[in-house]
Amino acid sequence: MALEIHTRSSSFEGFVVIDSLVYQTSSGGLRISSDLKIDEIRDLSREMSLKYAWCRLPRGGAKSGLCLPADLTATQRTEALLAFGRDLAPLIQAGLYYPGMDLGCSAGDLITVYRGAGIALGSPTDTSLFTAFTVASAIEAWAAWAPGHGPRTLSIEGFGNVAGHLINLLPPDRFRVVALATALGGVARESGFTPRELLDARTEHRDALVHHLDGGALPREHVSRVNADVFLPAARTRTIDMALADMLSVQAVIPIANAPYAEGVPSRLHDRGIVSFPGFVTNCGGVFASSLYDSGVSRGDIEHIFSRVYRDTMTRLLDVSKRLHRSPVDTASEVAGRILATRQTGSLTRSPWEKVRARTKRWEPRLLRQRSNERRCLESLRQLDADLAALGQQ
Repeated sequence: MALEIHTRSSSFEGFVVIDSLVYQTSSGGLRISSDLKIDEIRDLSREMSLKYAWCRLPRGGAKSGLCLPADLTATQRTEALLAFGRDLAPLIQAGLYYPGMDLGCSAGDLITVYRGAGIALGSPTDTSLFTAFTVASAIEAWAAWAPGHGPRTLSIEGFGNVAGHLINLLPPDRFRVVALATALGGVARESGFTPRELLDARTEHRDALVHHLDGGALPREHVSRVNADVFLPAARTRTIDMALADMLSVQAVIPIANAPYAEGVPSRLHDRGIVSFPGFVTNCGGVFASSLYDSGVSRGDIEHIFSRVYRDTMTRLLDVSKRLHRSPVDTASEVAGRILATRQTGSLTRSPWEKVRARTKRWEPRLLRQRSNERRCLESLRQLDADLAALGQQ
């Protein structure tokens, strides 16, 4: 059963949901918004458990949320972040939960929260590039797997940091963004937008870039209705409900965001012939690849692993799902769920000897740690491929 904590002050309402523990610890980002609800944090916490299980990373899934009024001054915001950090202090100091960056939470915000918890945090890794690696792998795998000609067209709901990196990773001669949305609106152009104009507009105008691009203006919620090959939801949870599932005019849904589907939507999309990937599979680079980077593995080596090895895993997921006549969401959820079943809260603890080994590894030569982490990553992917293959043979 998940552990839920609610905290409240005159300026904020906060939530923490720990869905699972592995080796008595968990992790997941801090989401900050003016309209945050506990149900969203519950969905995200569960998604983190599935994501860590899918990646075979030794930690449980959790999420925290901070509902802050949009009109707070900078000083009031800092005070709220410090106060929430003090509320989180017992969890962080005990090692039960480590928050990271998420929607609405910048590196500076996270540092302030940890400061409130009495911990001096160094500069946190920006995981958006690594998230884009695995999203790109899924898109490339689907494009090679599904028949089609000419540039594949993309519609992006939520043009943030990950989408900015993503458009630089995808070859422009094979992929073209034809619609995008931010919190301030949407825009579409049948001929597509170049990566350069999108990135320049975003640098200068942030979310208002949609008002400075040549194209047809749209309400942000209508961007999902634009005819495209792939729809990439990159906003909040459960944005794809049954009504939208019946209106989508795409061949595939490849999420940037976590938990984008309402209950039953993946099956409805499958019935309509639309391939849908789970968010915890497509965006797992945020935790999987960044863990390699934090240990010293180079960006080039990480990109090689995920553009080739993980892309092959995505192809296997598509093949097995087709053989089983079901959505990749259901296939991946079964695989992750089986792994998660062995990771029930409190079921995994480190022996004193394992704790000594874990501490000792911190003092290993840097190159040795890098190679060891790369081997573990590749072994996890091999095990994942084996799990998918075994499921496909049932």
